[in-house]
Amino acid sequence: MTEWIILFQLSSNWDPTKSQFSPNVFSCDEYVFEQHLKFYKSNFDVVTIEELNALSQNKKKLSNRYALITFDDGYMDNYKLAYPLLKKHLVPATFFIATDFIEKNIIPWWDEIAFLIQNCNQEILQLSNWKSPILLTAKSKNEYIKKVLQLIKLDSSKTMNEKNNKLKTASNLDADYLMPHKDLFMTWEMLKEMQDNGMRIDSQSCSHSIMSHLSIEE
Repeated sequence: MTEWIILFQLSSNWDPTKSQFSPNVFSCDEYVFEQHLKFYKSNFDVVTIEELNALSQNKKKLSNRYALITFDDGYMDNYKLAYPLLKKHLVPATFFIATDFIEKNIIPWWDEIAFLIQNCNQEILQLSNWKSPILLTAKSKNEYIKKVLQLIKLDSSKTMNEKNNKLKTASNLDADYLMPHKDLFMTWEMLKEMQDNGMRIDSQSCSHSIMSHLSIEE
């Protein structure tokens, strides 16, 4: 059995250079996504999680090729861009939702980090526990976003909020900066509509914390 698990994040009129956050998280725009769907339908059996679990229990040798399509986090593009195409082509998908962000104008920690790097007014960025500073010399800050995210993820000594506050101070943003936060994520009504029309809604924890940084109780 050949099994593909395809993870997507879409952007309308996708242009990585114009992302307010990290362009590294986007897979494609809706046109390319539709081409993907046509390819998977022609070359794979696109299955649900339930079907994949059943297939994995099958002791017989399976010769077909299977694909499972998933989306993470619950961004608005899932509903506005991906869902209409999935419905149009009768293709199932699973959406893993970080529930704290639904119907709340909260910016997730990874997007906040990316925004801070995109708008940083410093040429050298250094936090106290970093072994060496990051030189923000290139016009494109994509690689810097990756580096800072990696450093933040490796540091389990502080909460994510504490780390982001330190990064905010070090970034020396303009006093009147405004971090975008509205309509980033789907609503419960949207999620229910998708579920009622064949999509599966599953959990990606409450706030997408780094699990290895949490206590047993958390």
